[in-house]
Amino acid sequence: MQPLLLHSLLGFVLIYNVKVEKVDVNIYYESYCPGCEYLLTNDVDAFYKDETLRAIADIDLVPYGNAYIVSRDPPRFGCQHGEKECYGNFVELCAQKHFADSWWDFIMCEEAGVDFSDEGVKKCADKVGIDADVILECAKGTEGPLLHLEAADKTPKDHKYVPWVVVDGKVMGESDDFVTMICDAYTGEKPASCKK
Repeated sequence: MQPLLLHSLLGFVLIYNVKVEKVDVNIYYESYCPGCEYLLTNDVDAFYKDETLRAIADIDLVPYGNAYIVSRDPPRFGCQHGEKECYGNFVELCAQKHFADSWWDFIMCEEAGVDFSDEGVKKCADKVGIDADVILECAKGTEGPLLHLEAADKTPKDHKYVPWVVVDGKVMGESDDFVTMICDAYTGEKPASCKK
């Protein structure tokens, strides 16, 4: 903390600049889950696109959900909605890994249309201006499954459903509102969007 000195009639007053921590938001989901698609493309995306709200939270998207590990070496998985979902998870993880500045819009495009074919990946990649070949090479090679293994290790073992949203350690219930929960957890001055 940097002390600031203010002069007053009574002498010197010491005031500290206190840095407020962002709210930690983790969203555990899977690529073919209808409830996940709805939450991500509506509440979560609207939150993320509001710069004043995004400034108060760090959002981590973890595509794994109710998958399970068949073997760690080599990494092989079973997924709730079959192999296509495992591959969809690989695609989204590869986008996050290789396109730090534009993966968000790519994932929202994929979740809105749920098309992880080469053509579907190319369509969303072209829409946001990233290289589909990089994503496809990652997802079809050894890197995608390794990233999925990391996602498996990050996903809470005690999650009961997907999407499983954790805001500063507190699980979001079915009746909780995504924006309200994050705004309530934020200890700094709330942006105007929190009061809507």
